Amino acid sequence: MHSKTYIFDDTISVIGSFNFDARSSYINSESMVVISSREFTEQLKENVQVDLNKSLIIDKDYSYI
Repeated sequence: MHSKTYIFDDTISVIGSFNFDARSSYINSESMVVISSREFTEQLKENVQVDLNKSLIIDKDYSYI
């Protein structure tokens, strides 16, 4: 599954495949889960940061740093 994660105002987490565009709204069968919880959002931010810390960094010339 190709999913996205959005965080709004450190309170609302949105996770799923929805792209926030007309195609996702009217053509594709996309979905999202919306969670209103500061505690959940903090945990999600920590988990995303762990993944970012493991990610490769790409330079302006598209080479890996």
